[in-house]
Amino acid sequence: MPIGELRSSSELGVVSSSISSFRQAESNGIRVVGIAPGLVETPLTRKELENPAMRELFLGVIPMKRPVDAKEIAAAAVFLASDSARSINGHTIVIDAGSLTRGYPALLTGLKKQEPEVVQAGTHS
Repeated sequence: MPIGELRSSSELGVVSSSISSFRQAESNGIRVVGIAPGLVETPLTRKELENPAMRELFLGVIPMKRPVDAKEIAAAAVFLASDSARSINGHTIVIDAGSLTRGYPALLTGLKKQEPEVVQAGTHS
């Protein structure tokens, strides 16, 4: 993933850590690959995803219109740890249901577009 396409400092941290670790481990035959997940449905995100308005907002900026399943992250990790991925090294794999294609940061951009109107005290709509 090109550095210029990163959406956040946390992604930059994952990529930077992967590259740095790769450089330190390459001479020992150790492979290093980062995984950068998008919105993953977990117990921490479930409450927001169960709220219809928030779910619509989040999924509205994700091209595949769904959060990433934690099993998809696990499957990628298992694959990357296997001999089938022995030539993948020093990279970061993005698993985000296409969010990276929307630019920086898609979820926050969607939030800004969908901010509720503020009603002044003493007025009714």
